Amino acid sequence: LFGIGSTTKAFTTFALAQAVEEGSLDWDEPVRKWLPGLQLEDDVAELQLTLRDMCSHRSGLPRHDLLWYANPGLAREELVERLAHLEPTAGFREQWQYNNLMFAAAGVALHRATGVTWEERVRARILVPLGMTRTTFGLSETLAASDHAMPHDRVKGKDVVIPFRDITQIGPAGSIHSSANDMARWLAVLLGRGEAHGQRLLGVGRYMELVTPISVVGAPGSPTAYGLGWMLDAVEGHTRVHHGGGIDGFTTQVELYPDDRLGIFVVTNRASVL
Repeated sequence: LFGIGSTTKAFTTFALAQAVEEGSLDWDEPVRKWLPGLQLEDDVAELQLTLRDMCSHRSGLPRHDLLWYANPGLAREELVERLAHLEPTAGFREQWQYNNLMFAAAGVALHRATGVTWEERVRARILVPLGMTRTTFGLSETLAASDHAMPHDRVKGKDVVIPFRDITQIGPAGSIHSSANDMARWLAVLLGRGEAHGQRLLGVGRYMELVTPISVVGAPGSPTAYGLGWMLDAVEGHTRVHHGGGIDGFTTQVELYPDDRLGIFVVTNRASVL
């Protein structure tokens, strides 16, 4: 088992899309319908912010990762409450700014709308149907597994073991640990546009929403866009859907080349490969 970091986000948007498909959520209704206590410094964003905005990183808020990284005792619901005190650095829907907290908040909205936690929902609606029996969520689950990788970093020219970081609080943004075999099953359903192993987990139309460009990443004219939990661009004329992930001691990359029916999952138990 390896920490897959922010490639967890695609599981979250897939689960949200399933809830949208069944009518429990809506990508484009103000998220205050499910998070009525949501407060933001930008009054317009507070009233109009949607799940589509949150999961395409166009809320106007920058990372503000220190909020969760330095406060491991805060519950997920408390992180949503603290959004009221975070300063935006761009106008609402003006530009792409990566934000893990918005994914945590989206997970809370999913919980409110369906009555089950993000973990329970992803397990029941994605992992179990796909037979992803070894994939875990929080650190306690991972450590209970007999075969898990230890996180490493490069210190003075040597690879050394470093402590695990429990990021359950920010779970929908990056807490999943998985194996190569399980991730191959995940790649299969993505390449199947919501269907794999004879099971349809998500309608084709709803799946295609996840990989449709919404935000431009970088300066105007950039060839890279962001959909819902996915980076979107092309490599030598081949459409590429991809996302990276990095958390203490683990670095991950997931890439899909849908026109070529090719999926790639690469992970290392070192904080950086550079």
